[in-house]
Amino acid sequence: MRDSVRLGGGDSAATFVVELGDGERVLAKTAPADATAAEAAGLRWLADTTTVPVPAVLATNDQWLVTEHIPGGEPTATAAEAFGRGLAALHAAGAPAFGAAPPGGPTHARIGAAPMRNIAAPSWPEFYAEHRLLPFLALAVDAHALTPDEARVVEAVIERLDEFAGPAEPPARLHGDLWHGNVHWGADGRAWLIDPAAHGGHRETDLAMLHLFGCPHLDRIVAAYHEVAPLADGWRQRIGLHQLFPLLVHTALFGRSYTAQLVATAEAVLGDRSTSASSIVERLTGMIRADLAAVAHMPPGGDAPARTKGHVRGGLDALVLVLEHELGRPVNFHEARALLRGERSVTELRERGSD
Repeated sequence: MRDSVRLGGGDSAATFVVELGDGERVLAKTAPADATAAEAAGLRWLADTTTVPVPAVLATNDQWLVTEHIPGGEPTATAAEAFGRGLAALHAAGAPAFGAAPPGGPTHARIGAAPMRNIAAPSWPEFYAEHRLLPFLALAVDAHALTPDEARVVEAVIERLDEFAGPAEPPARLHGDLWHGNVHWGADGRAWLIDPAAHGGHRETDLAMLHLFGCPHLDRIVAAYHEVAPLADGWRQRIGLHQLFPLLVHTALFGRSYTAQLVATAEAVLGDRSTSASSIVERLTGMIRADLAAVAHMPPGGDAPARTKGHVRGGLDALVLVLEHELGRPVNFHEARALLRGERSVTELRERGSD
């Protein structure tokens, strides 16, 4: 080894770019044994499809995972469209069952720093309830990030999963943690998949995760995906359903900064018109007021921290879902942002229609 540079990491992992003696660079990550084993198995399982570029696994043991290093580049529309088509093909490669772990992967895996279990189930609603939503709902309640009343809103969704799940789909081969930070835009002009929490699941889950915190050229990605494998009718209305799991993970790990978005999303899935958009606006604004102000008052050319922008974008996502139920029409982010800033009221949006 000639040199190394630490890229970052949380409490359970750290990542380094290591320059070897011959000048080659590799990516080395240290993490608990279950995490390195699960990620290595997931990378290989995704790579086996030859659909979306995935860094090659070079070595792994109980402490380290070493992969090919992919120099970064800029997001482009061309790369996004190729990524959308590749993602559709990846999902179509399939999995043995909902909840199935990658070949050679452990049952006990992780999503980020959070432990999760990959256990096969006969249907997606059963898998999603038993091995995703309920365990993290319990963790969030135990961490005092959710009150009993707030937890009951999520429980109401779980009780009706069969109703909300949409048409039956075969198990898809998922990345499993597909927020925009795990789409690596390479210097080679391609979008690469990194840091998977791979398992057999519902293909709408990966797409809903891309929508949760936004992604460059997301419209191009989705349109290209549809060219290869059109999604079932109503998929946009099911985005919130699939976002409940990552929101529960964030709530359990980071506390009440995500509670309002989680509860608002669950209420939108339920279509609970007894909870008005105005009350949701009040709750969301209270939870993300500081972050919203930070973004709204940035100087020209300034840029807010990623987590600050993530909180605001997440709040807007939740508000859009609620407003679409309230108004009975599509709602865009400009309208949601105007509502949060107090520039418009729900009544004005209802009277004026979509921008």
